[in-house]
Amino acid sequence: MTTIVLKDAMSAACAAQRTNGRYIKRYDAKEGELSNGALMREFLNPEKNFNVLPQDIELAEQICDYLDSKMIELIAGTLHDYWKNLVLLTEQKEIDANDFKVLALVASVPSSYNNAIGREKAKDELRIIAENSRHIGQVGDNIETEVTIKSAVYSANYNKWYHTALTNDQNLVCFPLSVKLERGTVIILTARVHKHDDNNQTRLHYVRIKKSA
Repeated sequence: MTTIVLKDAMSAACAAQRTNGRYIKRYDAKEGELSNGALMREFLNPEKNFNVLPQDIELAEQICDYLDSKMIELIAGTLHDYWKNLVLLTEQKEIDANDFKVLALVASVPSSYNNAIGREKAKDELRIIAENSRHIGQVGDNIETEVTIKSAVYSANYNKWYHTALTNDQNLVCFPLSVKLERGTVIILTARVHKHDDNNQTRLHYVRIKKSA
């Protein structure tokens, strides 16, 4: 059985992500495009003229270290199945070169890692901001304010995106919308103060976007 060292596969996955600039699934690849999985296999093929760069190897090492750090969460049973499978995979060190299911999983990792790191940084940032945030208005007040979107989490139960945003006065507000606003988006909204949460955050409802700043 021909095997591939996991770190080599991860480096090739990072090279594929860098080349495509995003994660392209097999069935989403357009004409003239290669999915990340197919492109990763090209980087792993010594007969092809595809070069893995030092930056790809460095990122692959960071990803593997990140997965190793998740072992405690694996033992505690708090990991999502996707990450659980990846952490278990790192224990193997090598993978079957013909196991396309596992190769496809590895190909998806750089994109998922970037998203995970982004979420964790956003959580850390919000935790620091919350220490200095103050409630705005009184419950029932109608307000108009400019905010910068910091995060958005989808709720399948309510079919809404729950946004956390920061006012110009550095106060946190949260509110639901039917559409997702990307992190960093600046808007002017009107809303009603619904509740003052314990974490120095003001919950809003009846939100209307008046203007995208």
